[in-house]
Order: sequence, then structure tokens, then C-alpha cells
Amino acid sequence: MVHLSWVDAFDWEHWYASAREPSAPHSTLAREARTHAPSDDVSTVRKQHHALLDRMVAKIRRRGYSIRTEQSYISWAVRFIGFHHGRDPAELDMSAIRKRSLDGA
Repeated sequence: MVHLSWVDAFDWEHWYASAREPSAPHSTLAREARTHAPSDDVSTVRKQHHALLDRMVAKIRRRGYSIRTEQSYISWAVRFIGFHHGRDPAELDMSAIRKRSLDGA
């Protein structure tokens, strides 16, 4: 390694002391932070289908997608399940999806 003479003379303690924790909306903390309380419907879907959503998150993270993409995909999945009255997506066939989509909410 190269030794630089200014490294020993630099006031590192000042920089350590001035460092602060990132705020909750900081992108590196976004997975752990909640910016708003989920609605009853959303929290119910998340509780009922937590295993499916956990598998989705694991696959998204293995693929290296961004935190915003992860949040978007999970949000869409929760809304899709909620739209179909909490039914597991694996139980839905295309005719049920088409009918429900054409009928509206």
C-alpha cells in the first residue's frame, strides 16, 4: 500500500465526530423504514400472503433490482391480491382475472 504523508496529519477525529446517522427516508435505510401506516386492507393482504411476498422479495433481491423497483413490485402485488378479494394469485385462472378486470372493483 502507498503511504501518504498527509494521512497522519489529517484531523480524522473531527470527521468522525461530525458524522451523523442517515435519516429514515435515506435509500440505504428504505427497506427498514416505514413512511406511512398501511391501510387495513393492505395490512390484511400483507399478513395473509406474507410467505408469497417474502418469496417475491427474496427473488427480487437475488436479481439485484433496486429498492424502488422492489417496493413497486410488492405494492402492485398487494393491490392485485386486494383487488381479487384476497385470493391467492395461484388460485386465479385467466377467466377469473378477465371477468374481475372487466367488472371493475
